[in-house]
Formats: sequence, C-alpha cells, structure tokens
Amino acid sequence: MLFRADENALESLVVTGMVLGLVGDMSYQERSARLDIGDALVFYTDGVIDARNEKGELYGSDRLKISISTSSHLPAKDILDDLLKDISGFCSGQEQSDDITAIVIKAVGYSGKYIGASIPPQKGEHNPEEGSHSRGYGGHVLLP
Repeated sequence: MLFRADENALESLVVTGMVLGLVGDMSYQERSARLDIGDALVFYTDGVIDARNEKGELYGSDRLKISISTSSHLPAKDILDDLLKDISGFCSGQEQSDDITAIVIKAVGYSGKYIGASIPPQKGEHNPEEGSHSRGYGGHVLLP
C-alpha cells in the first residue's frame, strides 16, 4: 500500500504472482514506484488483514487504510508501531493463526542515491552534472 502525502491518499498496489521467499530460485516481475517526500510505502503479510478478534471479525483492508492514514504524518517507525498497536487492540489477546508482519518505508529527503537499483536520473531529478534537484527520489521495489 502506498500513501501519497501530497494527495493525502492511499494507493493499493496490485500484487500478482508467487509469494516472496516461498520457493527458491523464483523469478519475479519488477515494478517501480516514485516516492516523493512524505510518501510512505507499507508492505504487509496477509496475516495483517486476516487478523481476527474474539468475535471472529477480520481486521481487514479498510481498517488497515484508516490506521495508515491516521499516522501517515509520523516517522516510519511510529507508523509501524501505531499499526501494530491497532491490530493488537483489535485482536484483544485473541490467538492468531498466521504471522502479522509489516514493513514501512517513508521518503524523508533526497539522498542522491536510488533505492534497490542503479537507474539514471530522470528529467527534473537530481543530476550532479546539472546541479538540479527534485522534491523526491526514484526507486525500484520488487513485487511478486
């Protein structure tokens, strides 16, 4: 899931293919997304949205979106902490049958480096030869 700070909106990233790490020597399709300052990228296992409370209700993607949106102004660690606290409060001690794992990446500034892959600067991005800067930075993320 990708939170766009400028638009104050969440984008669901379409995920297809095999689960990461399930089978060795697997080929994955590469996708890329541009992150601008303030954007947050949230990776999570299905155990997050499949977490259940004592009534058997699912945590679900709507609740996940609300949690991310509510804390999106915070640093990545705090977004993650708030999300895990929200899931824990929802489940109120109910034992879960799946792992609950999440990773939050937040764009906080321009470092002059690219995430995941070496790609040339695009128009408007930092180019040391031209001395120009953009508001964010490019990066590649592998999605199954």
